[in-house]
Amino acid sequence: MKARPFETVAVGERPLAPGKQVLHIQAAGGITNGQNLASRYVKDVMTFLGADVTALPVEGMDRYPKRADSIMAEAFRTADEIATVF
Repeated sequence: MKARPFETVAVGERPLAPGKQVLHIQAAGGITNGQNLASRYVKDVMTFLGADVTALPVEGMDRYPKRADSIMAEAFRTADEIATVF
């Protein structure tokens, strides 16, 4: 039997991952504000499955190489904050 992302019920379709939390971390050298194709795809698929998606884009390390360490440090701080409520 193949896995299914949703179950068909009398009133339509019911997602199989309702209320599940997903943290999507994606690093990029440029700045896209988390709106690149891959980030949007992951969010759309996880939302379709019924999951609650939190995104953590880590961006700008190639564009601003002198700030790469501080960008990473900020990403780790943000991840730690997200983990307290995840």
